[in-house]
Amino acid sequence: MLKLFSWALLCTGLLPFPAYTASYDCTQASTSAEIAVCANPSLNRLDEDMAVLYRSLLDDLPRRQAARLREDQRSW
Repeated sequence: MLKLFSWALLCTGLLPFPAYTASYDCTQASTSAEIAVCANPSLNRLDEDMAVLYRSLLDDLPRRQAARLREDQRSW
């Protein structure tokens, strides 16, 4: 079953993607998570919403706290 799911995700990566606005370039999606987000309109919208909130938070935080948030995000 896992092989089937993996194969299905891979195949969706070969299809042309609709014009959704993920927080990254869907033509460059390479991980199963990126492919899934690009292939699913609901996940794509949630991803974009989260990216907008993250950018807004970074803009509102003092420089040191924003740097710490970026470090934490990269570690996660």
